[in-house]
Amino acid sequence: MKRYLLHALIVSFVFFLMPDIHSAEEPYITIRSSYTNISVSQVRLMHNIVMSRGHENGMFAHSTINHSYEKKHIDEDGVVIDHTTGLMWHQSGSSKYMKYKKSKEWLEGLNRNGYAGYHDWRLPTVEEATSLLESSKREGRYIDQPLVIDNVGS
Repeated sequence: MKRYLLHALIVSFVFFLMPDIHSAEEPYITIRSSYTNISVSQVRLMHNIVMSRGHENGMFAHSTINHSYEKKHIDEDGVVIDHTTGLMWHQSGSSKYMKYKKSKEWLEGLNRNGYAGYHDWRLPTVEEATSLLESSKREGRYIDQPLVIDNVGS
């Protein structure tokens, strides 16, 4: 069975998050944090995302979530906490593009070294990654990339 991934989206972000945020507040929006195979039609049906014009290998989309971000340094490591979803993201991600295998090695290094005091960093699910897409610039942040879906053999 073929698996569908939003390869370019997830790899281009190379942002990472931890499974639960260590915060006293509860998230307003809960996003699926477990991995699953997902088809293009299932991506189109996801909550909190608006699909627009098509692209050769994917589609343009943006999240409808009104985020509440906080930049923070924990043990001198930069993170961004999204109080709306309860997710914590690596602040800058990798300085270069990485394929899946390299990104997993990079994650192993973050976990081995306890980035920001945590050892459970992972790649985001499709829902978590697409929650970051913005429809326009907001405070200088803007991710404007088409979602590219690659077929990966099982």
